[in-house]
Amino acid sequence: MRFKLTGGRPEHVEGRPPDPTASDAILNKLKALIAFRAMFVTVLLGTFFVFEIGYKIFPYPSSILHLIIALYVLTIVYAVLYGKVKSLNFAYAQLFADILAVMALIFFTGGIESWFSSLLPIIVISATVVINKKAGYVTATVSSILYGSLIDMQFYGLLPIPYDPLISEKDFLYNIFSHITALYLTSLLIGNLSKGLERKNIDLQDLTLFNREVIENTPSGLLTTDLYGTIILFNRAAEHITGVRRDAAVGRNIGHIFSLIARIGERPRTEETVELGGRTKTVGITISKMRDTHGKDIGHIGVFEDLSEV
Repeated sequence: MRFKLTGGRPEHVEGRPPDPTASDAILNKLKALIAFRAMFVTVLLGTFFVFEIGYKIFPYPSSILHLIIALYVLTIVYAVLYGKVKSLNFAYAQLFADILAVMALIFFTGGIESWFSSLLPIIVISATVVINKKAGYVTATVSSILYGSLIDMQFYGLLPIPYDPLISEKDFLYNIFSHITALYLTSLLIGNLSKGLERKNIDLQDLTLFNREVIENTPSGLLTTDLYGTIILFNRAAEHITGVRRDAAVGRNIGHIFSLIARIGERPRTEETVELGGRTKTVGITISKMRDTHGKDIGHIGVFEDLSEV
């Protein structure tokens, strides 16, 4: 992969390769979404049904039991498919099913008088966080259309949902307007927040990749160890100089690679003739301590060169 420097920040010249960690991140978010849905059905709707809350004022309270069963079945299906279906369509399907479930819940609990219309912004937040800002706008739009249609049909008597006759036409209009506004504002605010976090994450990934390229293309051998001498990093030049593959070096004690560096801390700079890769080589190495941002020793850095030709 090649980079160009623009304004001090590394940018890709060619397209970014698929990042497997991005797919893992989406899967983790979907897992959290499935777990949250199961918790919501168990705690909120379960207590609603067990304690018969709203049975005297809501038109279809007994139907909530069937909705709870349906949501549990869907949650089980999602859990079975988790990890097997890695397409974003799986995430969209879950979110749209959630919207339909909330619409059914609003229908069963009084339409404009339902307490559960406040769940729609939570779905918009989930879509924005799990997928992206665009998904947040899509779910906000779908939720607005379905909620507005349901409340309109309730007002015109097209749906058998009774409501308090004191609620006027203006109340219906304002209810729809306030819900749509809340949905889009939620999508906008959470989307901007997620975009900022995503941008920082991309910048961090770019910087990490750039640093990795610098380390791999450094002509000198470079290795790092922990405080006990276990090798953590071993670059391409280190492989070439020592004749030891990276996978054979990382995780082993430095003394197993060559004894010259086994005496870490005795001398910061040394040169020695050693047998490396079946050849006699003169290697010069500089050892320095590696510290964290608080100045605490966390290991050692070794930079070395093959001085045989010199």
